[in-house]
Amino acid sequence: MAGFFRPELTVAWGATCGIFFLSGLTLPTSELAAAAFRVREHAAIQGVNLAVLPAIMWSVTTLLGARISATLRAGLLAMSALPTTVNMCVALTRSAGGNEALTLTLTLTLSSPSPSPSPSPSPSP
Repeated sequence: MAGFFRPELTVAWGATCGIFFLSGLTLPTSELAAAAFRVREHAAIQGVNLAVLPAIMWSVTTLLGARISATLRAGLLAMSALPTTVNMCVALTRSAGGNEALTLTLTLTLSSPSPSPSPSPSPSP
């Protein structure tokens, strides 16, 4: 029994939507629109997240070779290709005084497609 609050919905969807909504309310629409069209920044950051970091992890796991198990290698490779969580992106950017509008648009574009290519465990019989 999942309980009254159904964490699979409230945590996975509710918290994420709430963070986006509350962060979006605090920013002027013009800032969000301007951040959405900062193509060079988006390309650089997404290139690092989706290509450079997985390539570095692939190199590290290849160098380690037989010293690590195949499941650990697969886990490290999968984790290196996944985007960061929305709460960490927004919270850390806000506390560091960074560009929240750019962070929100990047997080949205990186996190939106992430469930589709992510591996999921097979259901147990």
